[in-house]
Amino acid sequence: MVKSCLIIIYDNIDISKFPKLIAFLKRTGDGYQAKKSKILAKSEIDRFLSSADDKEFLMIKVGLILGIAGACRTDELVNLTVDDIEM
Repeated sequence: MVKSCLIIIYDNIDISKFPKLIAFLKRTGDGYQAKKSKILAKSEIDRFLSSADDKEFLMIKVGLILGIAGACRTDELVNLTVDDIEM
């Protein structure tokens, strides 16, 4: 599977012509497990929105609401600035 993913030509270099590199990548990739994303439950989100102090967490609350109900893509949410929000 690794070889099929790596045979893509990148910068005009065909990786399939380097069998030692493919073997090295296979050896170093053994046992790798991706990290699981932490997911908040609805009750945790409701508790945060109702109990967290507005003076300290207002921007985080706005970001949370926009992320859930604002139909933002991940990159749009990351690039969001205070100037983008209109009242």
